[in-house]
Amino acid sequence: RQHDIGTIQVALEMYYGDHSGTYPSTLNELPQEYLSSTLDPVTKQPYQYQLQAGGKNYEVCAQLESPKTQKCVSSQF
Repeated sequence: RQHDIGTIQVALEMYYGDHSGTYPSTLNELPQEYLSSTLDPVTKQPYQYQLQAGGKNYEVCAQLESPKTQKCVSSQF
């Protein structure tokens, strides 16, 4: 899952570069050429994605199994 959210982060940055410096409102707006799936393979639910105010930053999170922690990545490296 950590790899998955890293892949999502790359896809979001590609989208940002191709769409005049904006991120999608939802992960479902990412074209399949950027990312084939936005679902957590364990829960089968979409990864948590939040577009921050102004649309210039985001956060993507996944709930990890062991240890039971949340791993997040954002546009603010």
